[in-house]
Amino acid sequence: MKFITRFLCAFVLLFSIIAIVVPITSHAQSIKVNKSFKNATKKGQLLGNKGYVGMSYKELKKSVPGKAITAEAVNVYYAKRGGTMYGFEQYNPHTGSISYNIKSTDDVEYISNTYSGKLTHKQMKKYFGHPVGNRTYGTKNKLYKSGVYYIGFRSYKRDKGYITDIAIGTRDMMDLAAFFNGY
Repeated sequence: MKFITRFLCAFVLLFSIIAIVVPITSHAQSIKVNKSFKNATKKGQLLGNKGYVGMSYKELKKSVPGKAITAEAVNVYYAKRGGTMYGFEQYNPHTGSISYNIKSTDDVEYISNTYSGKLTHKQMKKYFGHPVGNRTYGTKNKLYKSGVYYIGFRSYKRDKGYITDIAIGTRDMMDLAAFFNGY
């Protein structure tokens, strides 16, 4: 039963993220993995974003203007500028309860943003070591560990250049995101 619930949560997470179209313009921040990037990820942050993993929804709303979007298995707060998405899990594995609204005390469990430029596994290995596998579904997805957080990415060609989606979050949320987003 727990597997089915997680599977449904992941399925809806995927389609919630796909449903929100993030426009990529020439103003998108470019990606560069370096010590600053590594230090930010250890704190649960992505460079160029005000929020961080573990931040309460109340704090996030004060510092990042945006809109909450409720899906069937995940709640997303979408920033008005920069296209950053902050994810909140609806299903509480400890109590078995489901919440369709983000409460002010809920913590950010996932941050995702899109950057211009190409990122490779070789670059990530230099700063984060070897990737860890996805533990929930036994797939060969690649997540990198940074402190207590996990990072996933995918780079793809779009128009005249490369685009990279990067996500950071808790292990449970990143396992779900990696399974469906191909990190």
